[in-house]
Amino acid sequence: PLAKRASIRLAECAPYPLVMPEYGTRARELYDEMLGKASVDPTWIVTTTSYEMLRSMARAGLGAAIVRDYLVRWDKTDDVAFIPIRDCAPSVLACCTRTGRDLSGAATAFIENVCELFATLRQRRPRA
Repeated sequence: PLAKRASIRLAECAPYPLVMPEYGTRARELYDEMLGKASVDPTWIVTTTSYEMLRSMARAGLGAAIVRDYLVRWDKTDDVAFIPIRDCAPSVLACCTRTGRDLSGAATAFIENVCELFATLRQRRPRA
């Protein structure tokens, strides 16, 4: 039923069993925090460190997976739907280097590529 919606609220995921990242991962900390703030007490069916496993279990209809949009946007198959959750705060990603340190060419290129990727994703992001 959720797959046909343009967007949902986090509480609307509560009736469905969830496939979630493993405890101890940053993603799991963020999701647990979001679920707590929304007063959602979900039913977990499995936790895993594999994002491919999350997508595969959702694809098989075993449960819903809450994942970051960049992990599924490229998946153009008809059997997986990405539905934005309107009331989830975005997480913060930081790139840190030591003050006064000159970065290698590879590190500089990596940072430039990451910045381009996030600029592209920001432009494509659906508005709530």
